[in-house]
Amino acid sequence: MSFRDDWDSYPSRAAARRAAARHLHPDRGGDPARFVRALEQIDRRFPAARSADIASETAIVATRPRFARHAARLLARVRRPVRHGRRVRYITL
Repeated sequence: MSFRDDWDSYPSRAAARRAAARHLHPDRGGDPARFVRALEQIDRRFPAARSADIASETAIVATRPRFARHAARLLARVRRPVRHGRRVRYITL
């Protein structure tokens, strides 16, 4: 076989499943039964993540609201020093 079908050599479940899909997926000319067997072997080799791991991966990260980000950017722009020496391009009437 041209790829590593010993699933122990892959660092993670996702990496092993990607390799199996790359080489065995029916859309790429592979055998569907062999592809399903490979996915089952991978799932047995890499058990499902613990619920604590899943919770930490799907945790919502607190960020600034969009208007606060724009306000911060606007304040930074206002605080920039004024460049002197530019000519005034308007006419006093």
